Amino acid sequence: MSDSPAVRRPAVAVLTSGGDSQGMNATVRAVVRTTLSRGADAYTVYEGLQGLVDGGDRLRKADWDSVSGIMHLGGTVIGTARSADFRERSGRLRAARNLIERGIDRLVVVGGDGSLTGTDIFRAEWSGLLSELAATGQISAEQAEALARAQEIIGGRCFLCHGARGEAASELFPRLAAQNAEYIAKQLANFKSGERKSDTMEKMAAELSSADMRALGLFLLLAGGVGIRG
Repeated sequence: MSDSPAVRRPAVAVLTSGGDSQGMNATVRAVVRTTLSRGADAYTVYEGLQGLVDGGDRLRKADWDSVSGIMHLGGTVIGTARSADFRERSGRLRAARNLIERGIDRLVVVGGDGSLTGTDIFRAEWSGLLSELAATGQISAEQAEALARAQEIIGGRCFLCHGARGEAASELFPRLAAQNAEYIAKQLANFKSGERKSDTMEKMAAELSSADMRALGLFLLLAGGVGIRG
């Protein structure tokens, strides 16, 4: 039986925030269809940043037809709202939990300066939000255990080249923080099997189990924060 980690597709969510404007529907359509055409999962977040905080049915998986026939419509078909909740850390904590629960690792925010300022704060706080979710049991015990195991592995063998949080110790080494978790796990499996050639990485990966690889992928994704694009 293969020890290769199962690969989950990357996931991208798009939301519209602040006042609505011309072009928002076209942007939502472009994000969803480009995401799907690249083999990733697409989500739409209804009612802007408030929808990110509320979760539930305000985060909906999208398919090609979900964004058909919207180009000519005014405003934004997925709604937009200014969110007092998102201005508070408690609201951003709920938003982080909702993203993690759905495996969403990229967020496209369509809005103005205020929207992008808020999401940049979200990005900067990400590691602290993750730690709080783990400490209060708001992410699964499996996820918390995996993150602890990943920190142990990185501290023992990875940090000299890639840094303690995947930010890279120098420009000679790739930045791993915020990379897709399954991509990281797959590359480690390929190094271990010899499919991808590197004497150094083959030795590093030789002792890693598939669970270790998934844990490292999750840690590096979350350590770098959800990738946010405006």
